[in-house]
Amino acid sequence: MGSLAIVYRNLDRYEDAEALLRDTLEFTGEVMEARKRVLGEEHRDVAKTTYNMGMIAKSMQDPELARDYFEDALEIFRGSIDEESSEGADCVMQLGYLAEARDDHAEARERFGRALEIHRALGTYDEKTAELLYRCMTAAFELEQWDEAIEFGDEAALLREELLGPDHMLTLAAVYFVARSKVRAGRFADAEEGALMFHDQSLETHRETHDYVTRGRQLLVELYEGWGREDEAELWR
Repeated sequence: MGSLAIVYRNLDRYEDAEALLRDTLEFTGEVMEARKRVLGEEHRDVAKTTYNMGMIAKSMQDPELARDYFEDALEIFRGSIDEESSEGADCVMQLGYLAEARDDHAEARERFGRALEIHRALGTYDEKTAELLYRCMTAAFELEQWDEAIEFGDEAALLREELLGPDHMLTLAAVYFVARSKVRAGRFADAEEGALMFHDQSLETHRETHDYVTRGRQLLVELYEGWGREDEAELWR
């Protein structure tokens, strides 16, 4: 039903999409109540259903309702199952996304960091782990914690290069933020290689008018201006 709602939105049938999501949320709520009666309120399947209701509420663009469901699901994992599970990590990750959306970067950093800890404890090094590294990096960047942003960004770039390849947009995004963090930290010599690589690889993959290529030029201007190398900055304007 969630996929059909996306189709409706893509067709500008927003009222149909919202009605479908409301019906889905109501039906899933009935499933959850039935599972509570049969399995008990702290059963794993109840937690999973509560999490699914959070995802539906998120699709409905109701962040407060979504947050309530995710926190309820997480409470079940903490109390009777184990927060140190992939399902518990998913709850924490979604709470991180909601914090990020309301520009609460401190909470986002805490939530994403906790989910990352769980994934590392489970020995999981997949795209979800790379995504958590990336989100920790962007939260640290917004908090102007440059060293931490660089550390997380380097890990994200290496893992995404391994999983997706060096030219993938997600890999390049991590490279960009690492270079940008180094510029903001005044580490211009360290930033130069990454900034040039981001620009050049973006240009190889995309047209010159692509947003990534534009960002690469802007980053190089910022780098060389901050470094006091105005002639080189002028070349990238």
